[in-house]
Formats: sequence, structure tokens, C-alpha cells
Amino acid sequence: MTYGERNACLAAMESCHDLATAQELHFRLQRLMRPRGDVYALNKVIDMYGRCGNTEIARWIFDGIHKDSFSWVLMLCTYARNGQLQEARRIFEQMPEYDVVSWNSLLAAYAQNGHLDDARRLFEAMPERSLVSWNLMLSVYALNESLDEAKRFFDEMPAWNLVSWTTLLASNALHFSQKIFDQMPEYDVVSYNAMVDAFGQRQKVLEAKDVFDRIPEPNLVSWNTLLAAHAQSGHTKDAADLFKIMPQKNIVSWTILMVAYGNTGDVEYARFLFLLMPEWNLMTWNALLAAYSQGGYLEESKAVFDSMPFQDSVCRTTMLAVYSRQGCLGEAQALYNSIPLKSVVSSNAIMSVYTQFGHIVAAKNLFDRMPCLSIFSWNVMLAAYTHSSRFTSALELFDSMKIIEKSFDSSTLLLVLMACSRAGKVYSGRCIFVSLTQDFGMKATKQHFCCLVDMLGRAGHLEDAESLVSSMPFVPEASDWTCLLGACKSHSAMENGARVTQKLVELDPKYGASYVLLANTFSAHPRKTSFAGAAP
Repeated sequence: MTYGERNACLAAMESCHDLATAQELHFRLQRLMRPRGDVYALNKVIDMYGRCGNTEIARWIFDGIHKDSFSWVLMLCTYARNGQLQEARRIFEQMPEYDVVSWNSLLAAYAQNGHLDDARRLFEAMPERSLVSWNLMLSVYALNESLDEAKRFFDEMPAWNLVSWTTLLASNALHFSQKIFDQMPEYDVVSYNAMVDAFGQRQKVLEAKDVFDRIPEPNLVSWNTLLAAHAQSGHTKDAADLFKIMPQKNIVSWTILMVAYGNTGDVEYARFLFLLMPEWNLMTWNALLAAYSQGGYLEESKAVFDSMPFQDSVCRTTMLAVYSRQGCLGEAQALYNSIPLKSVVSSNAIMSVYTQFGHIVAAKNLFDRMPCLSIFSWNVMLAAYTHSSRFTSALELFDSMKIIEKSFDSSTLLLVLMACSRAGKVYSGRCIFVSLTQDFGMKATKQHFCCLVDMLGRAGHLEDAESLVSSMPFVPEASDWTCLLGACKSHSAMENGARVTQKLVELDPKYGASYVLLANTFSAHPRKTSFAGAAP
């Protein structure tokens, strides 16, 4: 092989994303050149296998070569890219020498996977830091949506560049993003694109278009970001019109439009776009599979899945979800067992299948074996225990979650409140609500308050429940008062029932169902009672 042929092969490796092609390119390079001492070429091979998700072959090559400093960094990044942070950490600890690049590589690994605490500890331990180090740490706060900490950290940075500003811009709520954008000393196309994306994510298409029009020379990313803004806002026709006038398109452009039609349920047109594409990659196959999956098309989803030239964790997880919704436990189990490297996402998917079919013990066994848990993992088990009336187990699991996970989301609070409500643990429910909303800063939703009302009503704390409905930071609806009226009937609380009925009548004078329920209350426990207070 000539030097030019070698470079052509290496160039092909840089754009390779499927394992079969990777093995073919590796064999070609190995057979014609036998690059035993060509560390540069073998580093490219390691990087290629990492991109294709095969860390085993990448490590086998790494172990067999005369390594340079870049080999170590590449192997670390390979593990990080595939979510194997413990292995990435081991590579870091085995490095013969460290420099700021190696430290930044491990910091980037934590950043990519959202491990805030590990990243913070590593950053504080670094003997020296570059601006790249500071920007990476800033991105960790951004990815974890720790907005206040991100802004505080930004203010402490010794210097800023456009990457710093753009990272902070992308991390903030819209009103802060606009403020940061206006404060930036200079703009480049990346910062403009970040602002277009910020508006697009919040479905403010007109504002996104306004920023787009201010870009001196919009690039393909700019066009795709505006296209995505239309698609995410459900403006499929506008997205299609924009797609037609784009000066250039790439596979991302085609995929955005295909996803837009898939999200509207027009699976046939999504497939039509797929067939029109000049090329396909794993992203486009996954988008087509997702379109069929969302529509509940089992056979079509399976046909797409079986036709894919390479299958990654995304498509396997999507297919697991299809099997779950269609009640195909055996197929889901077989697919999960075939996954060589089981990610937290795929494990969460099969765990959800187990709980759906009532296999709580199997789900808990898998949960206990998972090396890494996400908030969703905990929520799956909380939901399983709560919906199967194992309330004590749910609350014990939540106690463990407070110690191990130390972070929660809206679903966590709702599930724990439901468990407390069904178990009659009013004091525990109140304490958990106060702790998560005040100590952890979680914003309670209408659903959380309604769950509290249900908990108080079930336990007979009707005065407190009525007071909460009246004082919660949401406008009470008929359903809220009806829920409380049901509790009044359960506890034979005549006077409370009359007051609640009056509230229902005030909301809707024609709300006849309330009278029926109240009448049932009195007929079940007959006594002399005046209906005057409940009359419209």
C-alpha cells in the first residue's frame, strides 16, 4: 500500500460509524501494511472502534501497541463515549504521566455523562487548569441544569472566550439566555446558533427566525437549527417550506424533517422522505424506527429494526419500548439478552417491561445488579412498588434514594406522595413534600398538590384538605373539589360535604353530579340536615 492509499484508508476510518465497515477497513490496513509500529494509524483504529461502540476490540489493540500519550487519551475517550466511566478512570490512573490534556480528557468524560460530583472533585484536584478545563466544568453545570451554580462558576472564571459565553448561553432559561446573549462582547455563528436553538426549544419560532436573520453568514448548522425550531413547534408545513429553500442540506436536515412528520403521525410520509434521502446512517434508521414505534406499528418496527445495517443502544431501547407496549415480554427479554454492553437506558427499558407485567422481583433483581442508576431507574421501581400496593417497600426505596442518588425529579415526588397517600402516612407525606420543595428546591406542580389533597382526604384530615385546595398556588378546578367531596362521603362529613358542594356550584351552577354525590352521602347516613347552605 502506498502512503496515499494509507491516508485514504485512515480518512475513511474517521467517518466510519458501523462495526462491519470498521472491521473491513481495519483488515485492509492490517493486511496491506501490517502497521505494527505505526502508532498514528493504530490510534486511528482505536478511535474508530470507539465510535462504533466496540470498546473490547479498541482495548485489545491498545494493549498490543507501543503507546504514545495520545493513545492513552484516545482509550480514555473511547470508554467515556460509551458510558464506561469506571474503565475510563482506570485508564487515567494507569497513565505513565499526566498533563493538562489528560486531566481535561477525564473531566470531559464526566461532563459528557453528566457526573457533576465526580467532575467537581476532579476539577478541584487538578494541579493546573487551562481555559478548556474551566469551560468543561462549566458545561457539566449546564448539562445538569444547575443554572445558579453555572452562573456563579462563570463569574469565578479567570478568563472567558466565546466557548464560555456560548456554554452559559445554552444552559440557561430563556429570559436569562436573552440577557446573556445581549451582554456578550462579540458573537460568532456558534453563539447565534445557540440563541436560535434556545428560542426553538421553547417553541418561539418567530424569535428564533429574528435571530437567524441577524446572522451575517448562516452556516448549515444555522439552517438546521431553525428547521428544528419549526419541527419542534409542530409547524410541519413551515418546516417543509424552509427545507425546500435551504441552500444546502445534509443528512441531519433530512432527518429533522422526517422526525417532524413522524411526530405528527404521518408515518407514510416519513418513510417516503427516508427513501428519498441521498444516504442513510444510523441516525436516520433510528428516526424511522422511532416513527413506527410512536405509531404502535409492531411489525413495521421489527422490519426496520431487522433491516438496520448496524444496531446501537438507541434502536435497541426503542425496540424494547415497542415490545413493551405491545405486550411482547419474550421478545423484549431476548433482545435485552442479545445486547453486548447493557447501558442504563436499555436496562431501564427492560426493567419497565418487567414491572408492566407484574414481575416486581425480577425488576428489583435487575435494579440491584445495575452498576449505574439514573433517576428514571429509581422511579421505575418506585412506580412498581406503589402501583402494586407495596407502599412500605416504596418508602424504604425512597430512603435509599435520598442517600445514594441525592437528586430527584417531579415524578419521584409524585410517586412518593401517592405511596404515602395509599398507606395513610400523612405525616411522612407532608415531611417529604416540604423537604423536596424547600430543601431541594423542587417546584411543586398542580399534580403534586392534588396528591396532597387526596392524601389528607383519605386520612380524614378534611379541614386541612379543604384549606389546601383553597390556598394552593393554582386555580382549583371542579375535579379537585369532586375528589375532596368523595373523601367527605367516605368519612360521613356532612358539613364539609355541603361546603365543598357549594364550591362546586360556584364553579359551575349546572354541576349536577355534586348534588348526586352529596345526596348519596346523606342517604347513606340519614339524619336531619339542612341543604340551605348547598343551594345555588
